[in-house]
Amino acid sequence: MLSMHEDLQTLTDADGAAIPGTLVRAAKEHAAIVVPDVFGLTEQMRGVARKFAAEGLTAFAIDILDGRTTSDPAIGFKNAQLVVWKAAMERIRVATHALMALAGGKVGIVGFGFGGATALAAAAHVPELAGCVVWYGMPTPTQANFARITCKVQGHFARFDQQISNDRVDGLEAKLAAAGVNAELHRYHAEHFFFDETRRPSHSMANTELSFRRAVAFLRMQLSGSYS
Repeated sequence: MLSMHEDLQTLTDADGAAIPGTLVRAAKEHAAIVVPDVFGLTEQMRGVARKFAAEGLTAFAIDILDGRTTSDPAIGFKNAQLVVWKAAMERIRVATHALMALAGGKVGIVGFGFGGATALAAAAHVPELAGCVVWYGMPTPTQANFARITCKVQGHFARFDQQISNDRVDGLEAKLAAAGVNAELHRYHAEHFFFDETRRPSHSMANTELSFRRAVAFLRMQLSGSYS
């Protein structure tokens, strides 16, 4: 199942084929899929996977941009438009099953920006997902039927976001509630990309750490039924 390279490993599907992405193992039995923003599977995203693994969750930073990476948001948004949505949902479904088989426990999903929108959509398409955490991302109505989400959702949004307005966040919260989704959405005095330390001056260390602690506690409860 695994090929080692320092702490980075490969996740394979039931047929032994590598799933695009980077795996970081942890000792406990639960896992989380990490969906990158439009910048792709960068070293920053691998670092996020390491952060979750350090908290006891095996983390798989999935590549749905097929190797495309960039530091330019404009290029990133163009790359995101090349994603075939049905194929991305299938890749996440396969990764979910592979992680369940590998770790032996439940699997959650987290995502950032474009990856956050993807994670929330995946929660509607992959019923095996046991928890979903979204950082400043929102799928379109055609990408996700919220009524199909069966897991609990946690969201982290920025009050000074130039891409996702406060009204849109309020609207998302109302739509999730109307669909019967158990959701908690947090707002921060921050800007878009606040979790990404490579995006300055948008990055906020304090809000990164606060949202991360909330996410870890949330995932531990959803996946294991305990905060420990």
